[in-house]
Amino acid sequence: MHETADRLSLPYSFADIGETLLVNLLFILILILVGTMVGGEYNLGTVRLLYTRGPTRLQYLFAKVATAIFCIVPAVLILTLVRVFLGQALYSVFGFSTSWSFVTPGWLVHTMLFILLIAFAWFAYALLALFFGILARSTVTAIIAPFIWNIVESVLRELINALVAGSSGPISLFFKAVPDYFIANNMIAFLDNQGRFVFSGDLSSLSTDRLILK
Repeated sequence: MHETADRLSLPYSFADIGETLLVNLLFILILILVGTMVGGEYNLGTVRLLYTRGPTRLQYLFAKVATAIFCIVPAVLILTLVRVFLGQALYSVFGFSTSWSFVTPGWLVHTMLFILLIAFAWFAYALLALFFGILARSTVTAIIAPFIWNIVESVLRELINALVAGSSGPISLFFKAVPDYFIANNMIAFLDNQGRFVFSGDLSSLSTDRLILK
């Protein structure tokens, strides 16, 4: 029971926070927001009106990107703080106490980086919604296309793992490296490698040094 309750308390609660915000709430909060923000203006015809007021297409694009950032960062921070406070409160209700010896300046820096990486993952999928919304000029496409993208990545990842499992050679190595370029794998790798310093999680098999070089 104590081991299970530890998932409510710091620092281990950040493992659930990262998984919840990245998987369960990501598409609901971001894809609908950005997809509606972009596709809705094309459907209503307000984009043409904006262009008559002077902004260029590039300025319009940057405005949408900035809006997504201004929505993502506060949302991630608020949801993280709510989860931390609720988890600590329930942990105390169960009669357990938290040892705060893990709180150091280094831990605080890694924790902030972990939260920012969650926001960065949201932003990556927001850009997908923005891209497909502008490409198709449709709200539905802006919301559905990133879903399909994520599903295709998952299917390809499992298919590649099944086909090249136990095999060797240059062709096998090539296909094994393909999932390293998937969005989901890269975002999870960033969080896992940073989570190692936050809640003693397992390191990802995909090095963040390789991601930076890419």
